[in-house]
This record gives sequence, structure tokens and C-alpha cells, in this order.
Amino acid sequence: YENAGTIDVTEETISAYAMLNYDTEMFGKFIRGNFGVRVVNSDITSIGFREGFDVVTDPATGIVELVPDGSIEKIVGGGDYTEVLPSFNLVVDYSDDILLRAGIYRGMSRADPSDLGYSRTFVTDDSDDPETVEDLLVGVNGSGNPDLQPLMSWNYDAAFEWYPSDDSMVALGVYYKQFNGGYQQQTQLENFIVDGVEVSLPITNSVTTDENSDLYGFEATFSYRWDLGLGVKLGYNYADTTYEFEDSNYGSTFTTDLDGVAIQDTVGIVPPASVPGFSEHVFNGQIYYQIGGFDTALIYKYRSEYFQPYTSNGTRLRYVDEAGIWEARAAYKINQHVRIKVSAINLFSEPRSDDFYTQGNLGQVSDYGPRLFAGVSFKY
Repeated sequence: YENAGTIDVTEETISAYAMLNYDTEMFGKFIRGNFGVRVVNSDITSIGFREGFDVVTDPATGIVELVPDGSIEKIVGGGDYTEVLPSFNLVVDYSDDILLRAGIYRGMSRADPSDLGYSRTFVTDDSDDPETVEDLLVGVNGSGNPDLQPLMSWNYDAAFEWYPSDDSMVALGVYYKQFNGGYQQQTQLENFIVDGVEVSLPITNSVTTDENSDLYGFEATFSYRWDLGLGVKLGYNYADTTYEFEDSNYGSTFTTDLDGVAIQDTVGIVPPASVPGFSEHVFNGQIYYQIGGFDTALIYKYRSEYFQPYTSNGTRLRYVDEAGIWEARAAYKINQHVRIKVSAINLFSEPRSDDFYTQGNLGQVSDYGPRLFAGVSFKY
């Protein structure tokens, strides 16, 4: 169905990769891993629809104006990009029970298809009695940027793993990411054909920023299982980042003009947020018991507060407060065909609370209560 609000985005991707595995001995240690490269080309075609119009010239005065004709006009925009993504992975068998791991790779995060739309309307100025299309049209309003480029990153990680027995593990890891995170508002020229004449008009839209941000962290994992079937698993992750996400209402916002000069539109009165969904502290712990066909576990999950944007265009700040949730599950395999399972999520009814704009400015509290599930599976 075609109307002025319809948007159709098609993304065609062609990729090729080459990878080489290696497994050898060096300095008395066995090393293995792989390295390779992936080349990705994406071509975006974005179709939108706007109200049609006629260019009408007054025969007496020569003044030009746009007159809606009641039709719907199809407009097409697009963009493309090619990226090279190398990667390298290394595993060192340091001893019979110790592994060392390291990796480097370049990553790519594509723009959301909803941000690749092509909605455009002309801005006119008839205050000076324009006599040409170029004089009448002064700009474009719209949303979506079909030429929005992906977010690129370089990623580095290293880990130490110790296996003191077949049922136990201690792992420590560090990681670092440098990425050109986020988008900014920038004024660019786009070309349009109006009444057979090509005109270049300015539009302010989202573009991928070239500014780099850093993200780094540390993670630790411990697991142990006793001979009686009782076991424990613990995991912790700490991370920090320099990335800043400004609120569209009360944050500092900038627009880059056609000359590349950044102009501050608003002065921020609330501090910026971080990467969406990013918690500084994450912990999970599990105690389990397994014997024969019986399997049960008690699980605790904790994460510190994190930023989650809201509104349809995801430009407002909302913080989800820290929470710790208990879960439990149990299953019994009656025979090779039948298995029964019960589970409970959020055992103690931990509520979710959201703060708007700044942490501590409580906006809403949602309490869903515990959820219980039971089921029987049959395999033949």
C-alpha cells in the first residue's frame, strides 16, 4: 500500500572471506588458531513516497510555486559501502592444564533498517517572488539516511584458563574495544530532479560520527563440581567506556553545517549516558546438583544500572536501576523418551524501576511477580 508515510528499504550484501588455520609448535609450546579476512559490500536501496505537485508559473508575474496535484510520488535514495574485516586468533597450550588465548579483529555494526528510510519534503521560500525552481526551493525536511555508514571497531582480548581437574575451571580475561560509536546531526547536500531541473538542497540528518570511543573490561569465571554431583559456577564482569550518549531534549547537541563547522544547538543540563544496555558490573552465580536423570539448579543474576533509550527514535535517556534476580529449575529424565521440567523466574518478585533523564529521577516501577513454568517433553 503506497502513501506518503510508506518506506521500503532493501539491503543487498555480497561478502567473501579467506581463512587459514594453523597448528604448530614454537618455543616448546603447542600453538594453534586461525587468521583471515572478510570483505563485505552492501548496497542499500530506499524507496519512499511523498505527495506529488506541479510546478506552476504565473504568466503575468513569472512567479513560480509548487501546487499539490493529489497524487503520490515515488522517490528513491540509496548508498553503499565496502569494508575489510581482518581477524586473528591464538591459543597456546602452555601446559597440560593451562591455556592462553588472544584475539584481534575488526568488527562492523550495521545501521538499523528503520534509520535507512527515505522520507523527504521540500522547504520553499516565496518571500522574494521566486521566478525559478532553484530560487523557490531552499531546503529539505525529512528523516532517514540511506547512505548511513556502519559503525566500525577494533577489538582486542586476552585470557588465561586453568583446568585443575576435569570438572573445574578458573578463567581470567581482559578486553579492549575502540569504536566510532554513534551518530551525529550533519547538514549535507542532496540532489533532486524538479520539473526536469536538477537542484542540490541542504538537509540535516544523522550521519556516522568519526570520533572514536573506548571500551575496556575484565572478566572472571570459576566453576567446580564435587564427586557427589554438587557444583558451583560463578562469573563476574567489570567494564567501563568513554562513549557518551546525549539526550535529545536536555543534552548537548550539535549540528555540522555544509562547511564542516560544528554548531552547538543546545547546552546540556543533564549528563550524557553511556552505551545502551551497558552495565558496569555484572555477576551471575549458580549452585547445581546433578545425579542420574535428576538435574536442579538455583541461580542468582545481578547487573548494575544501565542506560536504555526510549521513544520511537531512541533519543531520550532512561536508566534501568540495578537489580538482583533469583531463578530455579529442576528436571528429571524418566527414560530415554520422556523428560519433565519445572522452572521459576524472579522467585522473590524483584521489581524493575526506571529513571528518566538522570539517575535517581524515578519515572516508573514495574512488578511482574514470579513466573512459573512446567512442561513434559517426549522424544522418540
